[in-house]
Amino acid sequence: MFVTAAQLITAQVMLVFWAYLTRLISPAFYFIQFGFVVAPPDPPVYQKTQGWGWGARGSVLEFEWKTGRKFIFASAVFSLKILISNFAFAYGQFPVYQMSRILTIPFALFFATHLQSQTLPVTTLSSALSVTFGLFMTSLRHVRFAPEGFIAGIFSSFFTALHPFTLLQAYNIMLENLNTSPTSPASNGNPSYEDHQRAFWRLLWYINTFSLMFIVPLSIITGAWHEVYRTCYFLDASYFWFMLWLSGLLGLLCFIFMLGMVRLTSPLTAIVANGPRAASTTALLSYFKMQIYSWVGFWMTWASMWWYYKGRRQSLGRGEETRGREVGYEMH
Repeated sequence: MFVTAAQLITAQVMLVFWAYLTRLISPAFYFIQFGFVVAPPDPPVYQKTQGWGWGARGSVLEFEWKTGRKFIFASAVFSLKILISNFAFAYGQFPVYQMSRILTIPFALFFATHLQSQTLPVTTLSSALSVTFGLFMTSLRHVRFAPEGFIAGIFSSFFTALHPFTLLQAYNIMLENLNTSPTSPASNGNPSYEDHQRAFWRLLWYINTFSLMFIVPLSIITGAWHEVYRTCYFLDASYFWFMLWLSGLLGLLCFIFMLGMVRLTSPLTAIVANGPRAASTTALLSYFKMQIYSWVGFWMTWASMWWYYKGRRQSLGRGEETRGREVGYEMH
């Protein structure tokens, strides 16, 4: 819980820092064609109204209860995903951690079918399950088995699979809220590029803020901070705080890329794409010294991902997935 809270605090600080930094040196980003990373400007002064707590309405760092309460469920799923994943990783070796989380793709197939009412073709189902089986072969090792870590990994798979679906729903709600607000520049109902950019940044801010509200009090009540202070003898080591800050920064980048992946493709594709990444991480942490069956699973994971990509393009057709993103996936 301490690590999870520290990661979220780091993410919150980095969001504020990056918002101001990108605006400050925006000409340099636009010059190198990286204007998409620049935080959108605040609305004009006459459009600003104070929200609950802090932040001007319309800015990327606003906080308004009327808007934020719509994202409580997505924030809770995100918080549980991080918390249970850290717990599973702490109580199990990495191969066991990977094996316990291979149910993420089957859960994602279930959510895509029942929450989004999609009819998935046989090619998509077969390739996605092949990625799962390939990742299972890659992670199969003779290591010490920890039941608590394995069970936590199974629960982590559930929330990891649910996270991109709730994230896309929250993004569509945020975009709709921008278009219906009086400060929205889009009078015809069609979101502009700045609307998408503002919704992206503001959703990151809201979800991370609510996640802090969940995790930090829980970590204090359970005594996690006191336990770390009482038992960890390396709190005065700068390397420890550097690694803690680095883990929070990488966690924020994963969150940003997940939201971008969901926005550009679909929640199911964002989950399946993690299969090759997980297989590559397993090979890297094994120093590329794996059994033959693990290498077979490794290449099977990548080949199945290519199969999924080709089948997805053929089944959806050119531009159909984009239209689905613009309309939004309705969760029933």
